[in-house]
Amino acid sequence: MAIQGTISEWDHHKGYGYIAVDDQEAQVRFHLFDFEAFGHPPRLRDRVQFRLAKDAQGEIKAVHVERKFVFNFPLAVAIWFLSTMVASVFLLNFPPIVLIIALAISTVTYLVYAVDKQAQHTGGMQIPDVCFHVLNLLGGWPGAMLAQSVLHHKYNNIGFKLLFWLSMAANIAFYCWTLTYQGSLVLAHYISQFQLIIASF
Repeated sequence: MAIQGTISEWDHHKGYGYIAVDDQEAQVRFHLFDFEAFGHPPRLRDRVQFRLAKDAQGEIKAVHVERKFVFNFPLAVAIWFLSTMVASVFLLNFPPIVLIIALAISTVTYLVYAVDKQAQHTGGMQIPDVCFHVLNLLGGWPGAMLAQSVLHHKYNNIGFKLLFWLSMAANIAFYCWTLTYQGSLVLAHYISQFQLIIASF
């Protein structure tokens, strides 16, 4: 069960600090390695949630320390992108079905992150990274960014982050291309093929 608290002390040079537990006098020590923050270091008075564990000496410490919510640049990019897609539907006659598919894939991606996060905490079988990369490449990266900001999951691995940003860049480039005359024709062709496949079922 997650415990709520506030960072009361933080030593940047030593890499550890303390969390004041809500409605209690107790303070729990945590280390930077146990802080999940998508590139944002701990700060005093940050609201966090965490779990308890024992270190090698048998002392209680905080692990899986997470901020409740992080509104950051990557999440702002995801919101901007989805807002741009919505605007293009009304202003540029962009196919609404593409927006619907993008939102559906982002929702699925968020749920996959949530399931994998739960498996990490419970010790269950986690989802292979390749599944995340495929979903991101298919357009689920806005949902992934939301999951990373809300769930604080899958962002510490440098290789994972690099492939994630490449997938995001590829998606934005593809979207911009579909706004061109040539791209819109190709997109319309694939949409018609997709509709024929759906109609055949």
